[in-house]
Amino acid sequence: MSSESDIETEKFFQDLIFTKNIDVVDKRLLLLGRPGAILNLDVLVSLFKPLLDVNPKILEDAGSLALKGIMADYKKRFSDPQQILDFIKKTSPLYGAGGIDFSIQTDKIIVSIQPSVFAEEYVKLFGASDKPVCYFSRGILSQLFGSIFDRNLVFNEVNCVAKGDGACVFVADL
Repeated sequence: MSSESDIETEKFFQDLIFTKNIDVVDKRLLLLGRPGAILNLDVLVSLFKPLLDVNPKILEDAGSLALKGIMADYKKRFSDPQQILDFIKKTSPLYGAGGIDFSIQTDKIIVSIQPSVFAEEYVKLFGASDKPVCYFSRGILSQLFGSIFDRNLVFNEVNCVAKGDGACVFVADL
C-alpha cells in the first residue's frame, strides 16, 4: 500500500509529464525538453552562494540563459503571451520554483514569488541576508518578459524572503 507522500510524489511527476515539462528518452531525463538532473535545493543553493559572494551578475546571466531556449520553445508552443504566463504560473510549483504571480501594469511589471524556495533554503543554509539573493530569478524574469515584450527588461528585487520579507518581489519598468 502506498503512503500519502508516495501518492503525492506520483501525482507530482504525472503533472510534470502531462504539462510536457519532464520526459525520459533513452534513459536520459529531459527537463523542459533539455537534458537535466534532479538536485536537492540545498545543493543548488550551496553552488549559488560562492557566485553571490563574488559576482551575482553571473547568476543573473545564468538565469537569463537558462530561460532563453525554453522561451523559444514556448513561443512555438503557445500562440499568445498570456498562455505562456498562465502556463508558467501553473507549472512553476511543479518544477520547484514556488508560486508565482504576475501583475502587468501600464508602466511596470511586478512579479511575486511565494513561497520563494530558493530564498528560504538560503536562509536555512546561511542565515538571513542584508540584501536580496535571488539573482538567478531576476535573470529568468528578465528573459521571460523581455522575450514576451521583445525588448530588454531588467528586474530588480525589491523584497526578498532571505532579508525577512514575506515574499520575493521583482519590479521592471516598461
